[in-house]
Amino acid sequence: MAISELWSRVERFCLNPALFDDEGELARARLMLMTCTVYSAMFIPLILYSTVERPEFLSQQTIVMVGHALVMACAVLLRFFRTTTIPVGVVTVIATAQVVCAAILTGGPSSVVLYSFPLAPLFFGLLGRPVHGITSTVGLVSGLGLIYVLEREGFDFGTGGPTLIVQSMVLIATILTGLGMGTYAVLLNRRVNVRLREELQQRNEAELGAKEAREARDWFIAYLSHEMRSPLSVIAGGVDLLQHADDQCDRDRQIGVLRSASAGMVRLMDDVLDISALSRGHVSLVVEEVDLCELSGALYGEFKGAARSKGLALALEAPEEPVLVMGDAQRLRQILTNLVDNAVKYTTAGGVSLSVEVQEDTVRVQVSDTGPGVASADIARIFEPYSRVGNEGVRGTGLGLAIASMLVEQMNSQLFIESTLGDGSTFWFDLAAST
Repeated sequence: MAISELWSRVERFCLNPALFDDEGELARARLMLMTCTVYSAMFIPLILYSTVERPEFLSQQTIVMVGHALVMACAVLLRFFRTTTIPVGVVTVIATAQVVCAAILTGGPSSVVLYSFPLAPLFFGLLGRPVHGITSTVGLVSGLGLIYVLEREGFDFGTGGPTLIVQSMVLIATILTGLGMGTYAVLLNRRVNVRLREELQQRNEAELGAKEAREARDWFIAYLSHEMRSPLSVIAGGVDLLQHADDQCDRDRQIGVLRSASAGMVRLMDDVLDISALSRGHVSLVVEEVDLCELSGALYGEFKGAARSKGLALALEAPEEPVLVMGDAQRLRQILTNLVDNAVKYTTAGGVSLSVEVQEDTVRVQVSDTGPGVASADIARIFEPYSRVGNEGVRGTGLGLAIASMLVEQMNSQLFIESTLGDGSTFWFDLAAST
């Protein structure tokens, strides 16, 4: 088993699961767990060595070892608390008392343990919070005052200090602790900075998205109001003209105008109702066998006149025999109508093609045009409701492609686009062939 995997198991066993939800708390918990483990693993052998070398100080060394054991035991607290505030507070108090006690038992004013006094508050402040560093500072200053008083009273500290080997080992341990604290501070600072940058970026993206959504909604409301006012004005004027028409030809022409205006309003309302129902998941499909060749042929006939009036070539590429898929015939017609209508609307020169291609187990339906194309930056939002990209001079609600995309998804497929700015666009989707 790798060391990293073993340590991960130790962390999962020793740490409260709630600590893993906060990166800052998790970092503190990991450092405390590592500190408690390394602290004892490093100092207990050192004390044992000193005891063997100086057996006359066995009682003092036993007290020091008990203190180290208590520090190590503090790691158990991480299992029972959802934050590190209390566990770090407990270990700060115990470790500070342990350091003061060790200084008294190993020479008092001449003890090498005093080397660690300046580092301890910094360490506990980084391990927990500033209050833990302040707590350690108060404890150590009080310890120094106690040592000073004991020395003035002639207290026998029992030894002039440990041997040179022990002094060197304690000094090395102190230096390593300082380096560890510095490394942890740098890593924690980087982690905090990265998290702040990510949060700031996410907030900016969310604000930008909300702003774009508001602008799109406001534009759509204004456009919808205008589009409804125009046919209503035509209908109102047409009714007045129809009342004063003298011959049948005038009446027939006005009726045609009224019919066209009312049909435009119906299409507009249908789009609004469809996007609302699709957004709420309230659209149900009538799944049946649909002949795509027959459907595409009918659409070709409907749009041939509109394409010819703009000087465009409308091409149909489909097999002669029926091509059957499982889908909703009415919704498939709506999808293809939106795609072909968009292609004819935005293309000013060249042509539009509608193709049906039989593949292995699927049928691909594709609509291509030689229009202005779509910029790569706009492709990601072209299927969003109310989004309008490309030629701003072309009228439209910005709902056609969104409705087509949502309906295709309802049929367990996906609408794709491939486009190059200035070189046309191709839309396609695949449907399962009927067996």
